[in-house]
Order: sequence, then structure tokens, then C-alpha cells
Amino acid sequence: MRYSIIESSPISSVWYNGVCYAVEDWVMAYDQRNLAMQSTLIDCGATVPSVIDGRQWLLDADFVSVGTQKTLTTPVLSPVLSTVRSFQVSGNLRRKFCYTVPAFRNGKYLIRTTYFYGGINGLDSPPVFDQIVDGTFWSMVNTTEDYFRGMSSYYEGVFVARGKSISVCVAANTYTNSDPFINGVGARAFGRFAVQFDRFWNLCFEFWLLGTVLGTKDRSFGLTTAQPGPLNVYWPPASLPNSTYYIALYFADDRDSSSGNSSALTISINDVIYYRDLIVTPAGVMSQPARTTVWAHEPSVCKVQGIYHLIALEQVKKTFQNPPLDWNGDPCLPREYVWTGVTCSEGSRIRVVALNLTSMGLSGSLSPYLANLTAVKDIWLGNNSLSGTIPDLSLLKILKTLHLEDNKLTGEIPTSLGNIESLHELFLQGNNLTGPVPNNLMGKPGLNLKTAPGNQFLSWLPS
Repeated sequence: MRYSIIESSPISSVWYNGVCYAVEDWVMAYDQRNLAMQSTLIDCGATVPSVIDGRQWLLDADFVSVGTQKTLTTPVLSPVLSTVRSFQVSGNLRRKFCYTVPAFRNGKYLIRTTYFYGGINGLDSPPVFDQIVDGTFWSMVNTTEDYFRGMSSYYEGVFVARGKSISVCVAANTYTNSDPFINGVGARAFGRFAVQFDRFWNLCFEFWLLGTVLGTKDRSFGLTTAQPGPLNVYWPPASLPNSTYYIALYFADDRDSSSGNSSALTISINDVIYYRDLIVTPAGVMSQPARTTVWAHEPSVCKVQGIYHLIALEQVKKTFQNPPLDWNGDPCLPREYVWTGVTCSEGSRIRVVALNLTSMGLSGSLSPYLANLTAVKDIWLGNNSLSGTIPDLSLLKILKTLHLEDNKLTGEIPTSLGNIESLHELFLQGNNLTGPVPNNLMGKPGLNLKTAPGNQFLSWLPS
């Protein structure tokens, strides 16, 4: 996107904070339900809540269930950078670790993630890893250049909440040589227009521009020119996807205010007049946000068909007292980061088709929400310490194998299991089940039924 700024009256020098600190570019955020503004700021790894710049930062323990809290010994400029949560990886396994942030269903959210390594892993260079939102790959996180310059790194994107929460995840990839980490997570919902001032500003030397960078003692930066004619700024360096953007520009005149003079600027964006005769004074002025459409290469779009498998497995997870550490975020997406023990289908309609957590040291109970995994064919939960009763699984019409052996299950075998026509393997030995074995299981053709040793049934038991 090219910005052209033309001065309409002679000046000796004008500096443009709009280029350096205050070019504000937002994807249009229209919400037909007029969602109220809501923000969640998470201070990752912190042990006490804090108020920074008038905003409440929350402890991250309520949003994530894995990882290690660490405090940096490196001096930092912001308290948010002083703590991190890191996530242990071994064997370069592709595992994701997620924060669950409350959201309005179908609401649009600005997600901001912040990273500052601070040497927490004992290596000179920070790890490279991925970040994922609601099962969609967002970007690779490579903070090496910023870290060696003594700077933090942050990423921002606008996402639509698929449900009542958004999962924001970091994940090991093939480049990861030490534990991924994160310092801060922010989520802000917005209505028809984006927030004007809740922004981080990049320094001007990261833009493509034509002019002179000016640094002052108070660490303000600007772009100056004493030459008549247009001043062209190219921003951002990367191409923008097709979309509608709202742009706000900020200016100030650095001349002596005692002269009483002011500057009048004409601004165009991509050769379209954006503002005529904008009066600029030393006090500064902001042009009102205007809408512009950018045509570029069509961006790729990731579409997910339904989230029922996510809802069901989240409920199953709640009844496990110690589920696998990577059971957070979307269980099936991205495909490189499928949950441990979960097998998902191929194609556009993604479903959970198998669950295998054999010998995973699980405790807790079996959730009735297992029956909502209606595309599952195999459930293997043997050799754990699961207790409680066996739920009604009659909705699993294509279930072929059910392994619940060597647990601590009690109660009777549900007769509904005998009504699953596809079931041909049922292992229940090594539990504390009681009552009769249902007749529709005892005489079911083609069923490999194992109920002994163990259990205390009232009838003859197949071994």
C-alpha cells in the first residue's frame, strides 16, 4: 500500500508520526450483533495479578493447564515480559499447548501474542515454533532477530470465535530445539469499528519509505522532509490480502509554535485522494479513519466443517483427572498436531474416528459424551485406572471395538451395547463389574467378548 503525503503550503520541516508510530491499519470488523467491547489480558507465567497502564492483567493458571511458570532474570521494559510460561517438548514431537480464552460465539477478536525469550531455556538463541488459533495454523514464531536487538516480538490477527472460547496455542515444529514459551496473550472483541488507540507501533525503519528518520531525546521517532512535493511511504513490506481496511494517520509539525504557522497536507493512498488540506499543528492531529479496499492475491482460506468433535472431547477430557498434556485446542487441526491417542478422518468433513489411550495412566471416569463421537469406530482405553460405570454408547452406530479391560469400572454392563450391530470386539476383563451379562451380548453373532478374569457376574462368563 502506497501513501503519498503532499504539503499544500511551504514549510521548513514536517515530521510524520503517522509513519513511524501511528499508521494504524485494521481489517474491517463488522459485527451484526453489535458485540460489546470485551478484552482479556493474560500475563503468562505471572504469580500475582497486576495493573499495567491502567489495564488489568490476569494470571494464566485459569486459562491453561500445562506448562511451567518461569521468571526472567534479564532486565525488561514491561512487567509482562518479566515472566513466561514454557512448555516442555521431547523427541521433537509435534505437540500443541493452548490457552482457552472466553469469547462470544461468532464474535470477531483481535488476538495479540507477545514473546521475549530472556534465555529461559539456557541456550543463546530462542526456539522457533508455531502458533495456532482454533485449529488453524497462524504463523511461525521466530523471535531470534528481535531478541538479539533486545526487543520483544508480538503478533496480531483477527479471528472469528467458533464457539464460546478461542484456543490460542504454541506448538513445537521441526525447527524447535528447546521448549516453546509465551509471555502474554491478549484478546479483544470489537463491534462495527476497530479500537482506535489500543495498538502497538512499529519503528519507521521497518517500513519502505522515502525520507529522513528523526530521533529525539525523548525517544520519539518521525519521518522528516524539508523538500517540497510528495513524500511517498510504502507500507507494509509484505503484500496485503484482498480486504477492506480502516486507516488512521497521525501527524505533528515540529516547527517553532511561536511562528503561528501551520501546515496543510493532502494525502492519497494508492493514488486515491484520502484527505485534502489537513491542517497540522505542533499539537498534532489525527485524520479520521477512512475505508480503503486493497486488491492483492487471493488469500488461502481454511474452512472447518463443524466443531462437534471438539465439544464432545472437551467433555470427555473433563472426566479424566490426568488427560494427555496436549489435549487442548482443536483435537484434529492442524493435522500435524492431532491430540495424543486421537485419530481423525481425512477430507473436508473432519471427524474423530478412533480413540486409543491404552496404558496412558488415566484416572477419572468415562464421560457420557463419548456417545457424541458418532463417527468413532474404535475406543481403546484399557490398562488404566478408570472408575465409575460404563455410559450408554448406543449412539455409536458404527463402533467396531471397545476395549475397557484392566480398569476399576463398576456397575452393570449396559444392555445397549448389544444393540450396536457393528460391534465385534468387547473387552471388559479385569474390572469390578457386577450383575448379569446381557443376553444380547452373550449370544451376539461374531462378537469377541471377554469378561474374565475379574468382575463379579451372576452368569457364565466368556474368557
